[in-house]
Amino acid sequence: MPCGSDHTLVTARVVQLPADVDVSDWDEVQKVIACDAGENKLLGRNPLRRALTMYAGFSFIPTADQRAAGARWASCHLTLWGTKGLYDLPTTLRKLTKRPTAAVARCATLARWLPCSERHTHRAVAAFFVRATGSDRAVDKRISVQGPRVCAKRLRIPGLSTYRRHTPPNVIVTCFKRTRK
Repeated sequence: MPCGSDHTLVTARVVQLPADVDVSDWDEVQKVIACDAGENKLLGRNPLRRALTMYAGFSFIPTADQRAAGARWASCHLTLWGTKGLYDLPTTLRKLTKRPTAAVARCATLARWLPCSERHTHRAVAAFFVRATGSDRAVDKRISVQGPRVCAKRLRIPGLSTYRRHTPPNVIVTCFKRTRK
Protein backbone atom coordinates (compact mmCIF):
# COMPACT_ATOMS: atom_id res chain seq x y z
CA MET A 1 0.00 0.00 0.00
CA PRO A 2 1.45 3.42 -0.88
CA CYS A 3 2.41 5.51 2.16
CA GLY A 4 0.52 8.48 0.67
CA SER A 5 -2.83 6.74 1.14
CA ASP A 6 -4.55 6.14 4.49
CA HIS A 7 -2.96 3.29 6.41
CA THR A 8 -2.66 2.11 9.99
CA LEU A 9 0.73 0.34 10.05
CA VAL A 10 4.17 1.23 8.78
CA THR A 11 6.99 -1.32 8.56
CA ALA A 12 9.92 -0.36 10.75
CA ARG A 13 12.10 -3.42 10.22
CA VAL A 14 12.13 -6.86 8.57
CA VAL A 15 14.71 -9.45 9.60
CA GLN A 16 15.65 -12.84 8.19
CA LEU A 17 16.00 -15.06 11.24
CA PRO A 18 19.17 -17.14 11.70
CA ALA A 19 18.86 -20.92 11.34
CA ASP A 20 19.45 -21.47 15.07
CA VAL A 21 16.42 -19.37 16.11
CA ASP A 22 13.17 -21.23 16.73
CA VAL A 23 10.68 -19.11 14.76
CA SER A 24 7.79 -20.37 16.89
CA ASP A 25 9.49 -19.18 20.14
CA TRP A 26 8.15 -15.62 20.45
CA ASP A 27 10.56 -14.52 23.21
CA GLU A 28 13.58 -15.77 21.29
CA VAL A 29 12.43 -14.03 18.10
CA GLN A 30 11.92 -10.72 19.96
CA LYS A 31 15.51 -10.81 21.22
CA VAL A 32 16.84 -11.29 17.69
CA ILE A 33 14.74 -8.83 15.68
CA ALA A 34 15.41 -5.75 17.86
CA CYS A 35 12.33 -3.77 16.83
CA ASP A 36 13.52 -0.77 18.84
CA ALA A 37 16.25 -0.11 16.26
CA GLY A 38 13.72 0.27 13.43
CA GLU A 39 11.28 2.26 15.54
CA ASN A 40 14.04 4.57 16.77
CA LYS A 41 15.08 5.24 13.18
CA LEU A 42 11.54 6.43 12.39
CA LEU A 43 10.63 8.28 15.60
CA GLY A 44 13.89 9.05 17.39
CA ARG A 45 15.52 7.42 20.39
CA ASN A 46 13.75 9.14 23.29
CA PRO A 47 11.29 6.70 24.96
CA LEU A 48 9.90 9.46 27.19
CA ARG A 49 8.82 11.48 24.15
CA ARG A 50 7.27 8.36 22.64
CA ALA A 51 5.27 7.81 25.87
CA LEU A 52 3.43 11.08 25.11
CA THR A 53 2.13 9.65 21.83
CA MET A 54 -0.26 6.98 20.61
CA TYR A 55 2.56 5.11 18.82
CA ALA A 56 2.68 1.39 19.54
CA GLY A 57 4.79 -1.37 18.05
CA PHE A 58 3.63 -4.72 16.67
CA SER A 59 5.68 -7.70 15.52
CA PHE A 60 4.73 -10.50 13.18
CA ILE A 61 6.20 -13.90 12.35
CA PRO A 62 5.20 -16.30 9.57
CA THR A 63 2.09 -18.43 10.04
CA ALA A 64 2.53 -22.15 10.74
CA ASP A 65 1.89 -22.88 7.04
CA GLN A 66 4.45 -20.26 5.96
CA ARG A 67 7.02 -21.68 8.41
CA ALA A 68 6.36 -25.20 7.08
CA ALA A 69 7.13 -23.81 3.61
CA GLY A 70 10.48 -22.46 4.89
CA ALA A 71 9.68 -18.84 5.83
CA ARG A 72 12.14 -17.49 8.44
CA TRP A 73 11.40 -13.78 8.84
CA ALA A 74 10.05 -11.44 11.47
CA SER A 75 8.75 -7.93 10.97
CA CYS A 76 8.27 -4.88 13.18
CA HIS A 77 5.59 -2.25 12.60
CA LEU A 78 4.44 1.03 14.10
CA THR A 79 0.86 2.15 14.46
CA LEU A 80 -1.26 4.63 16.37
CA TRP A 81 -3.20 2.53 18.88
CA GLY A 82 -6.05 3.59 21.10
CA THR A 83 -9.04 2.10 22.84
CA LYS A 84 -11.08 2.09 19.60
CA GLY A 85 -8.30 0.24 17.76
CA LEU A 86 -5.86 1.49 15.13
CA TYR A 87 -5.83 5.06 13.83
CA ASP A 88 -4.54 6.32 10.48
CA LEU A 89 -0.86 7.24 10.53
CA PRO A 90 0.35 10.62 9.30
CA THR A 91 1.50 10.55 5.67
CA THR A 92 5.03 11.43 6.83
CA LEU A 93 6.46 10.14 10.10
CA ARG A 94 8.63 12.74 11.79
CA LYS A 95 11.07 12.41 14.66
CA LEU A 96 9.27 13.16 17.92
CA THR A 97 9.62 16.55 19.55
CA LYS A 98 8.74 17.74 23.05
CA ARG A 99 5.16 18.43 22.03
CA PRO A 100 3.87 15.94 19.45
CA THR A 101 1.26 16.98 16.92
CA ALA A 102 -2.40 16.49 17.88
CA ALA A 103 -2.72 13.66 15.33
CA VAL A 104 -0.23 11.48 17.24
CA ALA A 105 -0.30 12.92 20.78
CA ARG A 106 -1.82 10.71 23.50
CA CYS A 107 -5.00 12.02 25.06
CA ALA A 108 -7.76 10.42 27.06
CA THR A 109 -11.26 10.58 28.33
CA LEU A 110 -12.09 8.73 31.52
CA ALA A 111 -13.11 5.76 29.36
CA ARG A 112 -10.62 5.60 26.47
CA TRP A 113 -7.26 6.51 24.88
CA LEU A 114 -7.36 8.55 21.69
CA PRO A 115 -5.33 11.05 19.66
CA CYS A 116 -5.54 14.65 20.83
CA SER A 117 -7.13 15.60 17.51
CA GLU A 118 -10.34 14.01 18.89
CA ARG A 119 -12.49 15.32 21.74
CA HIS A 120 -10.74 14.54 25.04
CA THR A 121 -10.54 15.50 28.71
CA HIS A 122 -6.84 14.81 29.48
CA ARG A 123 -3.54 15.16 27.56
CA ALA A 124 -0.24 13.39 28.19
CA VAL A 125 2.12 16.18 29.27
CA ALA A 126 5.13 14.47 30.87
CA ALA A 127 6.79 11.09 31.24
CA PHE A 128 9.36 9.90 33.77
CA PHE A 129 11.43 6.81 34.50
CA VAL A 130 10.65 5.14 37.81
CA ARG A 131 12.51 2.13 39.22
CA ALA A 132 10.26 -0.84 39.92
CA THR A 133 11.35 -4.42 40.39
CA GLY A 134 9.55 -7.66 41.02
CA SER A 135 6.71 -9.54 39.43
CA ASP A 136 4.20 -7.85 37.13
CA ARG A 137 1.71 -7.89 40.01
CA ALA A 138 4.17 -6.26 42.43
CA VAL A 139 5.11 -3.58 39.89
CA ASP A 140 1.45 -2.92 39.10
CA LYS A 141 0.62 -2.52 42.79
CA ARG A 142 3.57 -0.20 43.43
CA ILE A 143 3.16 1.98 40.34
CA SER A 144 -0.63 2.27 40.70
CA VAL A 145 0.10 4.13 43.96
CA GLN A 146 3.44 5.73 43.09
CA GLY A 147 2.52 6.88 39.54
CA PRO A 148 -0.09 9.48 40.54
CA ARG A 149 2.18 10.69 43.36
CA VAL A 150 5.13 11.15 40.99
CA CYS A 151 2.93 13.10 38.57
CA ALA A 152 1.40 15.28 41.29
CA LYS A 153 4.80 16.03 42.83
CA ARG A 154 6.67 16.79 39.60
CA LEU A 155 3.88 18.67 37.83
CA ARG A 156 2.10 20.10 40.86
CA ILE A 157 -1.23 19.02 39.42
CA PRO A 158 -3.56 16.14 40.11
CA GLY A 159 -4.49 14.05 37.13
CA LEU A 160 -4.36 10.68 35.47
CA SER A 161 -1.29 8.53 35.05
CA THR A 162 -0.42 5.33 33.26
CA TYR A 163 2.72 3.25 32.95
CA ARG A 164 4.48 0.61 30.89
CA ARG A 165 7.56 -1.45 31.49
CA HIS A 166 10.58 -0.15 29.61
CA THR A 167 13.74 -2.07 30.44
CA PRO A 168 14.10 -3.77 33.81
CA PRO A 169 14.04 -2.25 36.33
CA ASN A 170 12.69 0.90 34.64
CA VAL A 171 9.04 1.74 34.17
CA ILE A 172 7.85 4.79 32.23
CA VAL A 173 5.11 6.70 34.04
CA THR A 174 3.10 9.03 31.80
CA CYS A 175 1.23 11.92 33.41
CA PHE A 176 -1.97 13.44 32.03
CA LYS A 177 -3.27 16.94 32.67
CA ARG A 178 -6.93 17.91 32.47
CA THR A 179 -7.70 19.94 29.33
CA ARG A 180 -10.48 22.25 28.26
CA LYS A 181 -11.03 20.63 24.86
